[in-house]
Amino acid sequence: MLTGSLKRIIWLFPVVFLIHDTEELVFIESWLKNYGGALSEKVDFGGFLLNKMVWTTPRFAIAVAVLFALICLVCYHATRPNATAKDRKWFVIAVTALFLNVFTHLAQAVLFQSYTPGVATAVAVILPYTLYVYGRLRKEGWVSAAFVRSIWSVAGIIMALSIVGTAVF
Repeated sequence: MLTGSLKRIIWLFPVVFLIHDTEELVFIESWLKNYGGALSEKVDFGGFLLNKMVWTTPRFAIAVAVLFALICLVCYHATRPNATAKDRKWFVIAVTALFLNVFTHLAQAVLFQSYTPGVATAVAVILPYTLYVYGRLRKEGWVSAAFVRSIWSVAGIIMALSIVGTAVF
């Protein structure tokens, strides 16, 4: 059975997402104008799309709206009275993606040695929210301690790669 406080915590997810993505939305286009070339050089996946993508504010807003709708759908399914373990798993996956996003933002800031869009709210809003959610989900039996340790390992790998990337570039 889902408690009222856990239900509120789950429904806080879309709010946290919007706060974070508003920061990105405000700064992404101008940041890419200034750093887009360096981004393609530093993060080159064989030329895969990075130098072909043109993120304008309206395009980014559409992507944010789609993600927001998906997050709301995941939250709805996780908080339904007859929610299944699969419904809850999708929420855990979404929270994990948001949690790891913190470390991609930190890695970008390390790699560029400057502000990158989203890094402020990633650290100030997303990180505390996701850490609290993981604690509650462990208490409720939705995730195990091993799962939480594994996502911290992935976060550490992301940060290590960014530090190595800074030394190489």
